[in-house]
Amino acid sequence: MKFLSKKLRYLGILGLLTMTISGSAFAEYYISAFDNGKAFNSLIRGDVEGAMKKFSQTGDRKLSYADINNLCVGQVLSKETAGAVGTCLSALDKVGPSILYKERSSMKSAIYSNLAVARALNGDKVGAIEAVRFSIRLNGRNENALKNHELLMSNQLAAD
Repeated sequence: MKFLSKKLRYLGILGLLTMTISGSAFAEYYISAFDNGKAFNSLIRGDVEGAMKKFSQTGDRKLSYADINNLCVGQVLSKETAGAVGTCLSALDKVGPSILYKERSSMKSAIYSNLAVARALNGDKVGAIEAVRFSIRLNGRNENALKNHELLMSNQLAAD
């Protein structure tokens, strides 16, 4: 399974490099989209508008956890962070027991890390830290979660 790691900066201009999201000039956050989810190719190309259009053409009942996660990524990229929080939570609810435990832990870890980013960009730093720590507990090798944790903690220290 491929994870999307593109860099984004909100410094006036949105630039795609490795799917990182920046909430300020000093913090870059990392997000993951699933290659088996809807609109993955659009997200990789940086066509967030096209990705969001694909989601609007599909009924909610037809979306898998991977689709919903990618919708969350699209919402974060289009700065719909309040909606992204709820969407990430919905994606977590869809990751069911039919998926092997190890894979399920990795998938949930990626989604929790995305949830942390959505919460951070929505101003909920405490909730973001809680989500990213849970992500790391699920999969201590999730590089995006480890980077996001480091960024959140350094931002927390700078704010104190």
